[in-house]
Amino acid sequence: MNSNMANRPHRRATQADIAARAGISRATVSAALSGSRFVSPELKAHILQTADDLHYVPDILARSMKTNRTMTIGMVLPNILSPVWATIARGVADVARSSGFSTIIYDTDEQCEVMQGALRNLRERRVDGILLAPCAEPTPEALTRFIAETGMPMVLIDREIDELPLDTVISDNVSGTYQAAKHLLDVGRQRIGLINLPLMISTGRSRLEGYQQALKEYGRPVEEALIATGGRGADEGYRQATTLLSLPTSQRPDALLVASHLMTLGAVKALRDRALRIPEDVAVIGFDDTEWAPLIDPPLTVVNQPAYEIGSQAARLLLARLSPGAADDAPRRIVLPTGLILRQSCCARHVTADS
Repeated sequence: MNSNMANRPHRRATQADIAARAGISRATVSAALSGSRFVSPELKAHILQTADDLHYVPDILARSMKTNRTMTIGMVLPNILSPVWATIARGVADVARSSGFSTIIYDTDEQCEVMQGALRNLRERRVDGILLAPCAEPTPEALTRFIAETGMPMVLIDREIDELPLDTVISDNVSGTYQAAKHLLDVGRQRIGLINLPLMISTGRSRLEGYQQALKEYGRPVEEALIATGGRGADEGYRQATTLLSLPTSQRPDALLVASHLMTLGAVKALRDRALRIPEDVAVIGFDDTEWAPLIDPPLTVVNQPAYEIGSQAARLLLARLSPGAADDAPRRIVLPTGLILRQSCCARHVTADS
């Protein structure tokens, strides 16, 4: 055999090849592979096996040129290592996959320059739409320009930007922190410290609002000395908790409400380093019911937000925007309820952790 012929790449199998091998029409092959119309399970299995035998690979580029769709959506998230954001991403991916879409995920690490670069890359990849959790310092003007230039549907996820009339899916952060602070007051805590997310993020502003509402409802002053605005990691939680616990004894908090699961870990470490007992000396309520929350000692009371539902609802909104005629529909704002999961980390002073 001629060596040049031996090294020549094999021709890509086509749907016509599958049809010829299977002894059926090309239209039936196309319907089975695309799911555009019903094909009996037996026949579809035969077609898929034939496609596999021929090493058939769909020509996505050709399909996208024909349909003006890449069947791909982009996700731009601040920290994919976080179990909460990972769960949100799973909700998105499950809905996308069930509708025949692939997902591309970018992690911004809360850096706006990285976010802008991710959006440019998604534009170059011609994704059909984008799910975005804006960074801590959002730039409405840049996002408005991006949407106008690309025409891409965009859904804001977990965070919102007031200046942008976009579909948005968030949890009820105001109610979540209100219920948590109210519970601490109900069980007799007098001075509730808040370790909050940055106020540049809408989530941080909403969680502060819920905290303030509860204190005002109970006739308690909102003391700035008891509010620590931090970042998002365990180190920041440790630092902010240490600041609050270093207040004079009469001013020190007897409860901590921590607005991030990672910062909660840092706050718990700060309490232990100071030999303060949870909940006897300081009660603790965190955010998000992670796998470790019920396993630490004592088990952690948390405000739980439906992370998976946030992702799945956002994906459904985005896919709905891709339907014909949906581009001009009014933006939707979906607020999903939170819930308070009570465990032993926030009992009243006279109640032991074992009761």
